[in-house]
Amino acid sequence: MKNIIYILLSTVLLIACSNDKELVQDNFYASEDSPLTFTMQAPSIIGGEEMNFNKEGLKGYFGLSLQGKDGGYYDGKDYNNMPYQRNGDEWISTDEELMISNSEGHLFAYYPYNETISNIKQLPIVVDDSQIDYLYAAPIVVSSVNSRVSLSFHHALAILEVEIARNTNVTDSNLKSISISGSGIGTTSVLDVTTGIVTPTNSDQEVVVTYNDEYVPTVDEVEADNTKALKKYILLVPNQLENGEPSGLDAGKISIKVKMNDTTYKLETKRTVTFKQNALYKCKVTGITEDTFISETENLTFVNDKGKQEYNVKNITGIMITDKEYLPGNHKMIVRTTFNSDPVKWRTTNDPFVDIPYFSTSDGSNSYVVIFDGTSTDFPHISDGSWLGSKGALNDFDGKSNTAAMIKANGGYEGDEYPIIKANAAALKEGWYIPSLGQLAVIYKYRNQLNAELHRIKAAGGDVNDVISEGYALNWSSTTNGGGSAWVVYFDCGICGTRMQIDESWTRNPNLVRDVE
Repeated sequence: MKNIIYILLSTVLLIACSNDKELVQDNFYASEDSPLTFTMQAPSIIGGEEMNFNKEGLKGYFGLSLQGKDGGYYDGKDYNNMPYQRNGDEWISTDEELMISNSEGHLFAYYPYNETISNIKQLPIVVDDSQIDYLYAAPIVVSSVNSRVSLSFHHALAILEVEIARNTNVTDSNLKSISISGSGIGTTSVLDVTTGIVTPTNSDQEVVVTYNDEYVPTVDEVEADNTKALKKYILLVPNQLENGEPSGLDAGKISIKVKMNDTTYKLETKRTVTFKQNALYKCKVTGITEDTFISETENLTFVNDKGKQEYNVKNITGIMITDKEYLPGNHKMIVRTTFNSDPVKWRTTNDPFVDIPYFSTSDGSNSYVVIFDGTSTDFPHISDGSWLGSKGALNDFDGKSNTAAMIKANGGYEGDEYPIIKANAAALKEGWYIPSLGQLAVIYKYRNQLNAELHRIKAAGGDVNDVISEGYALNWSSTTNGGGSAWVVYFDCGICGTRMQIDESWTRNPNLVRDVE
């Protein structure tokens, strides 16, 4: 005799940062003449709030498959990807009733139903603004003599809780969106319902979730009543794991952007993150003030005097440039946001250099220049045409060692042999140095973006110069030329060339830089 099984379904959300945990399981019983039904209990989390997967939000169809123990048809019938629809508190088959015999089979289930798939080992998952919460059940052995079964459901995705609060000195703010991005963040994957394994199919993506102007409470409001905390839950594709360890795709460092009104605030993790499915991860976005700034330009990041990312406009002392094409090493360099733009001599004599590397023009003479094509973002380069120049000069990125050699030759910071050292002594003692020609050319490449960010910071009360350069400005580098001159960059047109080191007409102090440690 065949039986029809009743199944009561229950699931809960995790409430702390943890690895996978089993969800609550309920036992079920068999009867002889009843259809397969499901009853849902609403999952909840701390504070009584609920994810979108709950009794009220669980709509549409539930997918169920019954296979023989060999993976083929059960009793010669195709019970693959059968839809069950919710009706009140029950789930009712919209197709053929599922009848079980004495033969043992494996029962699989998932949510939400996808009618387009023919193989439950390849359920496509898409993470976007809709934030669908995909579930799967561990396989259960069923038969007419083993009809008391339980289904343990798990979240296929990882969950990130973002708690947002703003400081009291900001006018009322509303939440517009939250976005999560990173080198290992994916938006598509494939779920094998039979094993629960999720395999990401893309990476280096951004998940953006929009909101309808929800009020963001202040820190004081949250401290007085924690129920007022604005908590949002973002579903993410988990990293691929093997024996509990990352296998292939790793999230790396992730970036979280919160947009309130017309301003976007950005936070980044300090270390790599591995998201596991069916686990909740937490982060807090607090301390947002009216002085909070992030760079609006790609490849630029605001930093403080310790080289750490800085959000308070009054503490910004540098702008970090990230350029993987031209900057060697870790591809990063910090440009000082305050500088002395007065004209200055590089050196007081034209005597031969001692212990200072130099890059001569092709014929060893002075004042030969290189051509730049004039576009706003291209890197200055040396032409192979009629102009003479040294390609080695632009490959000099050793401004730190160049500056150290100049300080030594000057007899310290206060000597008179190198006016450029004496004019910048205070900053050089703090670890800043004169950029080499290659480093100065990178600054030129980003001059428009740097000018825009400096102007924005200064307008908000930051202690910065509002422009990197303007007009006909020649910036000294620390790269020397063998003919008693040093290399410069013309910031009005991008030409690189050499000037006699005793010349101070138009030739000014450079934008000092430092390394990212």
